[in-house]
Amino acid sequence: ATCDDCGPCGLQTVLTAVLNPGTYFVVMDGFASSSGVYQLAISCPTTAFTMASITCGSTVTGTTVGGVSTIGNGAPEVYYRFSAPFSGSYTLNSCGSAYDTHIHVYQAPTMATNSTVLGNLVASCDDCGPCGLRTVLTQNLQAGEYIVIVDGFGTSSGAYTLQTTCPAANAPPPPASGYITCGTTLTGSTVGGTTSVGHAAPENWFVLQVNVSGSYTMSTCGSSFDTYVHIYNRGVGNSLGSQVYSCDDCGPCGLRTVATTTLAVGNYYVVVDGYSTSSGNYQLATTCPAGTPAPTPASNVVVAVGAGGTVACGQTATGNSNTGTNTVGHAAPEHWWSFQAPVRGSYTFSTCGSSYDTYVHLYNREVNGSVGPLLATCDDC
Repeated sequence: ATCDDCGPCGLQTVLTAVLNPGTYFVVMDGFASSSGVYQLAISCPTTAFTMASITCGSTVTGTTVGGVSTIGNGAPEVYYRFSAPFSGSYTLNSCGSAYDTHIHVYQAPTMATNSTVLGNLVASCDDCGPCGLRTVLTQNLQAGEYIVIVDGFGTSSGAYTLQTTCPAANAPPPPASGYITCGTTLTGSTVGGTTSVGHAAPENWFVLQVNVSGSYTMSTCGSSFDTYVHIYNRGVGNSLGSQVYSCDDCGPCGLRTVATTTLAVGNYYVVVDGYSTSSGNYQLATTCPAGTPAPTPASNVVVAVGAGGTVACGQTATGNSNTGTNTVGHAAPEHWWSFQAPVRGSYTFSTCGSSYDTYVHLYNREVNGSVGPLLATCDDC
């Protein structure tokens, strides 16, 4: 997971993520080039977290009474895993619930097979639909993995009913506008195009062949409108696969998205979209990793709390990131910490009390000590 300005402390990040038992890297970064003295407090669950699944056509019932609140309002929540079989309009209906419900839908990052963390927020709704205070959320989703959260308005809780309705068919992607080549800049216009994913804005689709796993950047700096970039797996016969990444306003160019993500070897669609109904002229510059993947930043782990730079449940790590170097994320220097999650549950990494605009990243830590996949990302959530 990675997060900037999320939580109750303004520019001091408070990152909450659901983790499986395992070992992770927690990276103390700064927004842009910010650095300084920090505090990193770790809060761990007292009981293991469990998550059931919902499917198309299913109706589940339960109660949120006695649960815990990890996101959104102060009300307790229940989490469900949901696999959208194809792209289209999905409805999550809480009519029949006994309280004022609030429903959230998050991406479940599929690159992290050993952890269920919250990815980007896809939809959140309170009192939408025809059932008054009982939320009926209808949202266009792409084929992929999601986490659906039954929450309550304010501190409301009680017995709930959640019915899931899925679309009938999978629409094929539109024809691709061209192929992406590493190191090149593509130009064009989305004006007059059609919309098939994301917002109501028209899109242009491109094909990307990834031959080397690593960090890829798609920059729309220089575009004339508020851009949004999506990346999808490209299946057999040019079919549309699951969403891999989606970003709006990330990177250093304001409303012009600069999307950076780790991609495995394979075929992808890169979609230049617009926020809401925005359209116009775009520039899409693609930066790829070198032929040999760069060494991992595991050597940057800072020894400050415990042997080997570890921080544990209930501890607060302190330090000054000015002594670190930059290896991931923004241009700011970082400190790396190793963290062992003892049980599956909701963990909070709070930088409240730090002296600068903090940014926290969460990576898997592999058995050999190297840096594994980035688990999630968040800016201003």
